[in-house]
Amino acid sequence: MTTATKNSAVIHWPALHLSPQADELLVIESQDELSGYFGNDQQLLLNNDLLLDSQQHVFVWRESGWHLSASVIDMDWLQRRVQQHVAAADVCCISKFSLHNLHDAITVVKSTS
Repeated sequence: MTTATKNSAVIHWPALHLSPQADELLVIESQDELSGYFGNDQQLLLNNDLLLDSQQHVFVWRESGWHLSASVIDMDWLQRRVQQHVAAADVCCISKFSLHNLHDAITVVKSTS
C-alpha cells in the first residue's frame, strides 16, 4: 500500500517512525494506522520526525506534511537506535544483532512491541 505526501512523494508501507526527541520507534503499517497514532491531520507529529518507508526512502515531517529527503538511511545509526529501543523496552540488554536493511529493523521493532 502507498500514500502520496504533500510534495508528491509516495510512502510505501510498512514504515518505521522515529522521533529525534525520543528513543521510541514505531512500525506503522498504513496511513490509517499513522492517523490512529498521531491524529487525522497528524497534529501530534513534531518537526523533524522521520518516517523510513519499506523502499528505504527517508521522509521528514515539516510544515504539516511529509517531505521526501535526499538523505539515505545510515544503517550504523539505525542499528544504534534499534538497540536503544530494544533496551528501553526491557526486552533484554543491548543485544548483539546486525541490521542489514530496513526490513531487518522493522522485524526487530515489531518483535518488541
